[in-house]
Amino acid sequence: GMRAAHVRDGAAVARAFARLEKRVVSGEATSELDVDALLIEERSRDPTFIEPSFPTIAGAGGNGALIHGSPSDSPVTTSTLLLVDSGGQYSDGTTDATRTMHFGRPTEEEKRAFTAVLKGHIGLDVAIFPESTIGFVLDAFA
Repeated sequence: GMRAAHVRDGAAVARAFARLEKRVVSGEATSELDVDALLIEERSRDPTFIEPSFPTIAGAGGNGALIHGSPSDSPVTTSTLLLVDSGGQYSDGTTDATRTMHFGRPTEEEKRAFTAVLKGHIGLDVAIFPESTIGFVLDAFA
């Protein structure tokens, strides 16, 4: 069930992001709150969807750096990075995914920051550490 829930949720998120991209690129006013609404709308098309697994975090521009921030009326545009952390609770599983995207042309600084975070994730993924290692100790690898 868990795998099936992730496949269905991934499809719902892809539909929501496609709609979001179309809105933003066309210049239609779009906010972080709209991102959350699109995700819920697309997930709700699935009869096994119960509710979001946690409140969506949608941060445009600098708001993406706010840990556990809530969506606001801040605009999502072709000149802002967008961080989305979202998930769904389904009758057969729970999902949680974080994605970062840009609907325009990212600046060199945005590319540098994105690449540094990606390298940190890869470093953490390939690190070998003792089984009893406490989570915060791994921050140095990220």
